[in-house]
Amino acid sequence: SFIQYHLVGCMVFNGKMLPRVHFTAPNIHNDANLTITIIYDVISHWSGDLLEVLYLQLDNTCHENKNQIIFGYSNLACNKR
Repeated sequence: SFIQYHLVGCMVFNGKMLPRVHFTAPNIHNDANLTITIIYDVISHWSGDLLEVLYLQLDNTCHENKNQIIFGYSNLACNKR
């Protein structure tokens, strides 16, 4: 029997395309917490200077990506700058 992992892809553009892939176990839900974790992972492992503006293109439904938790995290991250 195989464990079925979920695959979450992330594309980062900064003059060139940098694809990132995250595998999650079946017990990890695809929700706002996973989205925030992936955004934080990409930003924290960024090499070079960060730009002043961060554009996010979030697909899927309001249950996973486009909800008040994601927007709250984005607001918190912008105010920390």
